[in-house]
Amino acid sequence: MPLGASTTAPAGFLDLCRRSPDVCAEQGVEPTQVWSQARQLFWAGVFDSPSSEPAAVLAPAERDRSERRPVLFRALASSSRNLSWTPPRRSGQAWPSGAAAALQDEASVKLDLTAKDRDRIDRLNRELNRNIRQMSDQRQYGVSDHWAEPGGRAPRGDCEDYVLAKRRALIDQGYPPTAFSIALVVTPWGEDHAVLLMATTEGEVVLDNLTPRIMAWNRTDYTWVKRQAPGRSLAWTRIG
Repeated sequence: MPLGASTTAPAGFLDLCRRSPDVCAEQGVEPTQVWSQARQLFWAGVFDSPSSEPAAVLAPAERDRSERRPVLFRALASSSRNLSWTPPRRSGQAWPSGAAAALQDEASVKLDLTAKDRDRIDRLNRELNRNIRQMSDQRQYGVSDHWAEPGGRAPRGDCEDYVLAKRRALIDQGYPPTAFSIALVVTPWGEDHAVLLMATTEGEVVLDNLTPRIMAWNRTDYTWVKRQAPGRSLAWTRIG
């Protein structure tokens, strides 16, 4: 997949990383670093300035006040400014600065899938598509964009939540987190949509809640917008 310029991560994803840093963790990076970076990017998007961060967010007891969330999402969604991403510093390793750093140290893993792997992944994809009930964030959470892993006896969610559920299930099956990337697309009928990319030795394939079929990314009829940089969590790039 051709990668373009660095861009900001979706607001809902950054909020998820603030609430649940383990979901966005990278090997060798402490959860506190993930939370700090996500928080910085989130508030930079809201106030259009990397250094603008209200005192309230610095206090852990204040950082997840649900009554603030709708206002923050609207503010961040309206910001068109691309934010540079500085990768978290691993112990004993100096990172280059700037947006290109995410791609200079590509850490993705390409899976060499056996027939058994393909069958297992196909079955998991179909089961989650069937078992998770489609429900909008507005109806479930009262906000326009809220990313969360579906849970409970009657899991429900929208496209991003299907993606998170599939990613979690595949990691629990033993597949490496760096083989998976979240991507945002536009459907042929003009709706924003999220899918899960899985990197294989034969190319990246798409796990999608709109179809039970797992297919190569370039065989879909989507318009590809942006994605996580391969092997990264908070680093996002445009596509093409």
